[in-house]
Amino acid sequence: MISAAKQKKRAKANHARKIDTQLPSAINVEDHVKARQFEIKALFKAMDSAKSASSTRAFQSLPRHLRRRAASHNPMRVPLRLREKALAELSAPGDVSKLRRKRRKLLRTRMKKQQSSASRTATLRKRQTNKSWLETHIWHAKRMKMANLWGYRVARHPTEKSFRPSIRAARQGCIVHDASYTSLIQLSANQDDILRVLTAVLDRAGESPSSRRYIFGTREMHSYIYQLNAYPSAIIAPISLIWHPADGVRDKRSVWLRCHPSASAKVLETLQIAARGGAGDAEMCGDAEGATSPYTSAVTILNLTGHVNTFDLYGPHSSQVLAGAFKLAKENGRAERIAWQKLAKAATPAHLPTGFVAGFTVDDPRLSFPPRNTKPQKDKPIGVPLTLSTTLASSGIYDAEERRRVFKPRYKKSQLDSRRSVTAPGKPLAMTADDDTLPILIVQKTIEGGLKDSICGYSLIVPAGWGMQVWPSLTHTDARIGGVDQVDQFAAQVGAAHFPESACPTSTANWNEWRRRAGEEEERVMKRPKGKRPHYHSPLPLVPFLEKPFDEMVVDAAEDVEVAMDGQLPTQPAERDPEEAKDSFKTDTNTSQWFMTDELVRLVQDELKKTKEAQEALNTTLSCLQVNNHVSVKDALVQVTLVPVKRGYVDTCGYVYNQGETVGRIATSTFAMNEGKAVAVANMRAETYFDFYSNKPHLERNVLTAFLLAPQQPPMFSRQVSRAAGLTPRFTRGLATPANNHHKILIVGGGTAGVTAAAQIQNRLRDENKSLGAGEIAIVDAAKEHHYQPGWTLIGSGLGKKEDYVRPENSVIPKDVAHIPTNVQSFTPASNTVTTATGETLTYDFLIVAAGLKINFGGVKGLEGALADQSSGVSSIYNPDYAEKAWRDIAAFKSGNAIFTQPAGVIKCAGAPQKVMWMANSQWNNTGVRKDIDLTFATGTPSMFAVPKYSQALEKLRVERDVNGLFGTNLTEVDAANRVAKFSQGEGKTVEKEYNLLHVVPPQAPLEFYKNSPLADESGFVSVDKSTTQHTQYPNVFSIGDCSSLPNSKTAAAISAQSPVLVHNLRKTMEGKPLNAVYDGYASCPLLTGHGELLLAEFKYGGVPKETFAPILGSQDKPNRLFYHLKKDIFPPVYWNYFVKGNWFGTRGPIAPNFD
Repeated sequence: MISAAKQKKRAKANHARKIDTQLPSAINVEDHVKARQFEIKALFKAMDSAKSASSTRAFQSLPRHLRRRAASHNPMRVPLRLREKALAELSAPGDVSKLRRKRRKLLRTRMKKQQSSASRTATLRKRQTNKSWLETHIWHAKRMKMANLWGYRVARHPTEKSFRPSIRAARQGCIVHDASYTSLIQLSANQDDILRVLTAVLDRAGESPSSRRYIFGTREMHSYIYQLNAYPSAIIAPISLIWHPADGVRDKRSVWLRCHPSASAKVLETLQIAARGGAGDAEMCGDAEGATSPYTSAVTILNLTGHVNTFDLYGPHSSQVLAGAFKLAKENGRAERIAWQKLAKAATPAHLPTGFVAGFTVDDPRLSFPPRNTKPQKDKPIGVPLTLSTTLASSGIYDAEERRRVFKPRYKKSQLDSRRSVTAPGKPLAMTADDDTLPILIVQKTIEGGLKDSICGYSLIVPAGWGMQVWPSLTHTDARIGGVDQVDQFAAQVGAAHFPESACPTSTANWNEWRRRAGEEEERVMKRPKGKRPHYHSPLPLVPFLEKPFDEMVVDAAEDVEVAMDGQLPTQPAERDPEEAKDSFKTDTNTSQWFMTDELVRLVQDELKKTKEAQEALNTTLSCLQVNNHVSVKDALVQVTLVPVKRGYVDTCGYVYNQGETVGRIATSTFAMNEGKAVAVANMRAETYFDFYSNKPHLERNVLTAFLLAPQQPPMFSRQVSRAAGLTPRFTRGLATPANNHHKILIVGGGTAGVTAAAQIQNRLRDENKSLGAGEIAIVDAAKEHHYQPGWTLIGSGLGKKEDYVRPENSVIPKDVAHIPTNVQSFTPASNTVTTATGETLTYDFLIVAAGLKINFGGVKGLEGALADQSSGVSSIYNPDYAEKAWRDIAAFKSGNAIFTQPAGVIKCAGAPQKVMWMANSQWNNTGVRKDIDLTFATGTPSMFAVPKYSQALEKLRVERDVNGLFGTNLTEVDAANRVAKFSQGEGKTVEKEYNLLHVVPPQAPLEFYKNSPLADESGFVSVDKSTTQHTQYPNVFSIGDCSSLPNSKTAAAISAQSPVLVHNLRKTMEGKPLNAVYDGYASCPLLTGHGELLLAEFKYGGVPKETFAPILGSQDKPNRLFYHLKKDIFPPVYWNYFVKGNWFGTRGPIAPNFD
């Protein structure tokens, strides 16, 4: 049933769309044209009528993102092209002209008022009564959320959603922040006088301002400032120092000290007191340069806040944004131009020296607007490091006269636009003699924290008056814009504290910041109706400090909540007098608390290696630093980085408990995008932290990170985190730090097998949504480097360099897998314990032994001395250093006897001994000296290879290439002085061979610690089932790799097939289910037979070939160029990017097998 209103509307629309027609009475050309003319007019009339009758309003024709509710009733809120239609919609047809006249009258009245009043600048200055605007304020006010902070009107964050885009820009692009609110103080005097002032107030445990690293002004120094002679208590704020460059000049030096504006007044006051020596004779200048006080000291202190603009750039593309925004002026020297080129080509600021300072003179950036970013060299870092010098660090921005000269730009933007209008579109303006050049200063900055992560960028310092002239060039790119909230987020992303929000928790600035936040939170809560408020007792729980007696105040608050009425909890606690709350705030504050910086904590940790008492270690450390102030470690706070177990989120101001006792508060927290989990920085009692550290002496970290385990078992040091007591409590997952040495899965060995197994276990558990906590999987290995061992053959063949096949061990160990940097001494599988070389006992639920083989160079008499002698002609590819020597010897060899050996028994990659021989043969053929060389292959095995199919092919090659074969022959001694190699054969027979070049493969055997353990079989290898990799006696023990008793070739390819079987069967064992994954003995040996050719041997148990490419390329017993490039160019990057990350599964490549 159609309503009457709808029928009426439909009739009206049909009437509006009706087109009148007129047919001519006769077919006449003139009449026909008139009829068509009438129809066309009628058509246009119908279109206008339908348009006017339409229900679409003017503002509805705008794009959806431009529509605003106010535009529906305010014609001034729609674009000019639609304003007339909007006016017509709101007015009668005859009132449009009347509205226009009224609008013009209002505009004329407004213009008269503006002309009669003060100038626009004066009007804007009136709005800055209680705060200061930055030069870019108006630009930010249109795009950012503004707030009054620290005496400035600063940008908090963009009006659009910006958390993820900002983090992504800092990681992959560039984000720019106007930090011109940073306070700047200059100290000028004799160098010794400046150092006297700085030494009295700066952190004693950190680096000294007199260090050669900083004294020449080539790097920025970071430290903390304290009240005069109050170190280590009474911390004020973190600061940074930049010495004005000087070569050997000590009489007249200056230093810039930069600090946060929230602490600038206190910093300035402290410097004045220190300059007066605690009494009073310092020369102090106020806000204006040149104005002096009555003091007559050698130290002059100038407050230069507002005399420069500072812009912070974060992200790898920061270099390109800078290089695109500015063009070097002609007066720059050679050092500046070279440095600028390196900066422009840097793929990331992390490739440049940390904290470097560089000064440049650039042309007016408006001349080259819009900027064009340069392209970085992403494929490789900078070839030659940036050379730091006082010449490069010098800048005119240090000179007050130079800053005055460029304070006001010579040309306005309108004048430059007039010049640009007569040039070709898009072409930059040509520099003239009258155009401005301005000095700038670039400082590299790095944000580092408790996570293995950092964010790098630059601080750009330009003269005052050029803020809006420089800012468009920085923002008119793909760079994002950030506020103070984004800077705080960047610090939290890497597990670092940011001042004043979370750093220096006992400083006045930090206290005031949290009091301000608590007030804002209380105001927000109190705006809501009482029935809809969460429980809110006082602003104290919103402050992340450890006051005494803090626990009593929490109990009192809880008692208020527990008052029941008719069996129900009241909606709100009893009202508290604000003055009473303020008084309790004062009396409950622990004024004796003090903050330990990371540098001081590390020094105390070093002393704890000698003594077990934290207080004694602290006293010894302070004595070494020549500090006489006595402080108690019980009152000290440290900052640690916390990560949750498995999942969960940690809220700011949450509590950290130790067996029911409050030991810390969460200062800041966020979700770390790079880590994929939450992260928090906590203010924690130093006494509790050092107790933990003394129980874990092997955890030597440059950062304070808490290693967390799941709380299935109640460890001694468990933590639980909740929100502040004054708000609705919400507990996250428990956070625990292992006080014992128990691990759910313990892996012995950090080589290919151990790291691959750890990564695949993590990946498997993550896919099953059963991830273990941080530290529940641990790798025990004292190695500091991880080698791609198949690459040693390439080094010895001249196809690669040593540095291409080695990485730091920590870089390949998966995240959340603990690395215990020590060796294992013994196993006790009956009690599930492992004893390390340091005497520490580790316990486990499941054990994986992947410890590798012992390469015994001492097993051949005289071999070690011959290898150490660079002119002996003896080498080996079973060590990366010796492999380099092998290639040098092969490339330099011209004639004589060349012998390549292979021992009997188990070795790493049984084909490697002849790989280097075939590559040497190819090299000598290429250089034309092969005919002068007698080549011999001496092997302790009865044939060329263990698999008959490939042995026949290799034997054929040996005969064709005129290589002598000595089978069943073992090298026993090397007489380097006489160049004689002694071999043993069956029945005690000895053979001596003279050599000019000797390549030796040393004998190899099981390592003693597992050979002599209950885990080993009669041959000394870890006894496991050859199909399941599970130990034959202990079901919670598994083993793969070179140390296992698996009867196959010891190669990396074998490990890639063994590891998925181990992981699957381990999961079945953990679940109590039967093992169903079977290892068939697959192994592979890519045998280099010359340059551009390789024989790819693939086989399984019993020497049966298992060839991957045979269906496509035919039998693999013939050398192939494709296989050569697989070995040389494909396998190394696959190893680093897939293999050790647990994403490579034997012949299946990156596709994981499904054994179920």
